[in-house]
Amino acid sequence: KFYFEPRFSASYQTENNFIFKVATGRYLQFLNKSASEQSYGYNRDFWVLADDVTHPIIRSNHYIAGISYKQDRLFFDVEIYYKTINGLQEYLFFQYPGQRTAEPSRDTPGLSRFISGKGQAYGIDLLAKYENNGFTSWFAYSLSKTTSNYDEINNGENIPALYDQTHELKWTNIYSYNNWNFSTLTLFTTGRPYIKSSEKDDQFNTVREYSRLPDYFRIDLSMNYNINLKKVNIKPGISVLNALNTENYLDVYVRNFNIENRQVTETTLIKAQKLTFNFYLNFRF
Repeated sequence: KFYFEPRFSASYQTENNFIFKVATGRYLQFLNKSASEQSYGYNRDFWVLADDVTHPIIRSNHYIAGISYKQDRLFFDVEIYYKTINGLQEYLFFQYPGQRTAEPSRDTPGLSRFISGKGQAYGIDLLAKYENNGFTSWFAYSLSKTTSNYDEINNGENIPALYDQTHELKWTNIYSYNNWNFSTLTLFTTGRPYIKSSEKDDQFNTVREYSRLPDYFRIDLSMNYNINLKKVNIKPGISVLNALNTENYLDVYVRNFNIENRQVTETTLIKAQKLTFNFYLNFRF
């Protein structure tokens, strides 16, 4: 088949170093990342190859506008965007009472199925950068919102996308002195949403309650030294991940149990990396 992906971008630079830019376009993706909610187990995603029938091609329209400014050692950039997405997919598991697996038996209809939906994403990205001889620092901040929509989930209302993060902040510093290199990274993000509970009604529609992981905060430090021996470069170094040993979480496991005809939900937060030291030695010929 032939697929049409029109795109357009333009920029205009003024005499006082401002650059105005706009862009729009349609983007297609032929690998679909399908979410999988298993009420008896974990939440997992998997990839399926689009066939434009059971597995739709993801079609996304992008609208972007921004302005940047550069003066000597300073650089600033601001961009706003709005994106629509069609062809999102989930795989819903349905169980009959007393059935221990998600697969229906030969005597029951195939209720577990793929469903398709749509979504939207919009936000603003900010970047500030300072650079001189031996020192570079940049600060990046994103404010965004991403939602999805399925007729079979929460009566077609907007639900948070599983990778939605309202705030993301990164601050990076790199300093070089003679053969020494030092760097720091500060990262802060708000927690991603997860499915806290999920129920099916008599019509096999899904009703979900969402919650969010705690906020994520981490500082990394690193240092290395360059040794040049003729044509060989040797770089020993050390990095410290999560230098403040803050308690962060990356994921969540949700399990549902039926105990004496009463449904019990168990939620387990998966911790991220604690304070970690890495030593390394690089050779370059």
